[in-house]
Order: sequence, then C-alpha cells, then structure tokens
Amino acid sequence: MTSGGRDSEVRLFDYEPLFQRLKLRGQGEWAEQLRRECEAALHPERHGTLEQWIDAWKALPAISGCHVDATGPAVTVTGECVEDASTLRSTLMRFHPWRKGPFALPGVAIDTEWRSDLKWHRLAEALDFRDRFVLDVGCGNGYYGWKMLQAGAETVMGLDPFLLYVMQFEAIRRYSSERDRQRHFVLPLSDAALPERLNAFEITLSMGGLYHRTSPIDHLLGLASTL
Repeated sequence: MTSGGRDSEVRLFDYEPLFQRLKLRGQGEWAEQLRRECEAALHPERHGTLEQWIDAWKALPAISGCHVDATGPAVTVTGECVEDASTLRSTLMRFHPWRKGPFALPGVAIDTEWRSDLKWHRLAEALDFRDRFVLDVGCGNGYYGWKMLQAGAETVMGLDPFLLYVMQFEAIRRYSSERDRQRHFVLPLSDAALPERLNAFEITLSMGGLYHRTSPIDHLLGLASTL
C-alpha cells in the first residue's frame, strides 16, 4: 500500500528495510518471524477499526518539501501543506487520542495528553545514541524514536501492540525523509516477540511499562538479554 506523501511513494507498514538490517546482523530467522507476526497483527479481521485508520492515512494531504525535525520540544513536520490546514487537522484527528508528543505539522499543533519532551530531556542527558541500534519497547506512537534519530541513532525499532499508536506513527512517518523512513520503525507487536538471549541491540528502552508487569524483574532480565 503506497501513497505520494513526498516526492517518492511512501509505503504503509514498510518493515522491509528493518528486516534486511536484521539479516545483516545475523538475525535472519528472527526477521522472518517478525514478518509473519506483523502480517498477522495487521490483518483487518484482528481489529475492526484498522481499515478506517488506513483510509484516514490515505486521506492525509500532501505536504511539499516535507521532512521531520525533532530538534525542538515538538516533533515537527516542516514544509507547506498543499491543501487547507483544516483538512490536515481533521484527518489527523481521526487518529485521536494522541498521548505521547507534542507534534506539529504545517498549520497544525497536536496538543498531546503528555509532555514527552520533558522525559526526553532527562533521557538524552544519560545516553549517547550516536550510531546505535536501538530497541524501544512499548514505544507508543514513536515520538521518542524521532528524538533518537535526531540524536544520531543509526536505527530505531519500536514495539507497540496498540494499532492506533502504530497508525499515528505511520501518519508522521509519511512526511519524513526517505533516509529516516529507512531507519525508524514501529512494529505492531509486544515484547513477546523478543526471543531469549537475542543480543541484537546496543540500547534497549522500556519507558512507562514496568509497573504493568506481574514480574518487573523478569521483564528487566528479558530486556537485558536483547543487548
């Protein structure tokens, strides 16, 4: 499924560049497992609203000269909307509610429920993301992933089973540069997709989900085995 959000066509749920990166890292078997699990998770029969969200993604208006800039508090899509900003706003609101953020697009500020930039400031002071292969478990709509790319991460792979958040990420990704689309991904999966002793990443994050776990220690041990 493609759309002309930028000069070249943008593919929805395009995980192939990630799978190829994983294969180059010796994770070919896991990449194929992820492919199968993503296809199953994104089957329309699994979620009654998914087709409506896909229609909304298709309806997003083009933005000329667009790319994603994450230097400020808001993850910002720059460029010029070829239609009225109200069309862009109403289409983005079809992915409501937006929790992690803030985000900004031409003529539209998405006032998200959380000020995720405040947590990011603390995180950025503690970690060096330059040239790192990053896993973000429970990543939501990918807000932090855009920040990590801006901080120099090589690739960011996010996991979140909530399809609304995946679609919010895809809405922003549609306006990103081709280079960033090759490096930032949100898969519709939970950490159950992580094999034991994976040893595939250089930084692994799980922010905000520890208190949901019946065994926080086991969760942390599982995350450690991904490194």
